[in-house]
Amino acid sequence: MQQADCLLLFSHIENSPCVIGEALCCGLPVIASRVGGIPELIKEGHGILVPAADETALINAMKQVRQTIKQYNRQSMAMEAASRFSYETAGRLLNDTYSSLLPES
Repeated sequence: MQQADCLLLFSHIENSPCVIGEALCCGLPVIASRVGGIPELIKEGHGILVPAADETALINAMKQVRQTIKQYNRQSMAMEAASRFSYETAGRLLNDTYSSLLPES
């Protein structure tokens, strides 16, 4: 991923694929289908979402990333993603969620 220009994930069905977080932690822009939890992972300026099965939109997104690749701040993307997807952040979110489900003592 460190040597790629972009991650491409053109799926019909997804949940919340780890590979997107991994790519963003590498500062890699993402082109992905707007399905499942993917839109929640890709912030504005970190990639392009396309409709599932829309090959024309995919091709246009690939051309757009190729033309604007230098506009992506890979270091900033990586730092932001690392804070969003770190073990500490994920652990805190899971702990808070599970704790909220426990009955009060």
